[in-house]
Amino acid sequence: MNNEHISYTPGTSNAPVIMLHGTGGDENDLLPIANVLFPEQPKIGIRGRLMEQGLTRYFAHHPDGSFDQTSLENETQWLLATIAEVIETYQLDDESVTVLGYSNGANMALYAALTGRTFFKTAILLHPMLVSDDFSDDIADDVNLWASYGDNDPIVTPENFASLVSEAEKRYFNLSTFKSNMGHAITKEEILDAAQWLHSQQ
Repeated sequence: MNNEHISYTPGTSNAPVIMLHGTGGDENDLLPIANVLFPEQPKIGIRGRLMEQGLTRYFAHHPDGSFDQTSLENETQWLLATIAEVIETYQLDDESVTVLGYSNGANMALYAALTGRTFFKTAILLHPMLVSDDFSDDIADDVNLWASYGDNDPIVTPENFASLVSEAEKRYFNLSTFKSNMGHAITKEEILDAAQWLHSQQ
């Protein structure tokens, strides 16, 4: 485990929040949001280990801009192993994991879930997208998922987000979505909606 890529913030519970940053981010980027949404839970930030055009990422692109599926799969396996190791190190509950992911990091969590490797009970995914069409048929009806989308998002197309919703519903995820007329940046309005949704899950 590369501790240089991991941050840990203790909490008063043993139900961890895994923070997965967007492109160019690091392990601490989402901590301010996590502190608002999950004030009592321990937070674990894991930085993507790849660099692409000077930006940190969780998985690579091909030169034409398409997603490198081999990299996606390899880095997903690495991320899942890292999460399991950190949870064991800090003696946290691996059956009560929450994910807070943005963009590239949200894509990783969603890809893991749609390929039958759901490692979380709850996920807040800010501006996620489908990055593969190679999914498992596994049903995970105990997964609570909130996802946001902006109508003017230059990265996530309406078609991609609609497919995302369809794939989540096929697996009986407890899915809630938040749509705005904004772009790809995180807004206060979506964080407020996510907080209200989390409260409704209690």
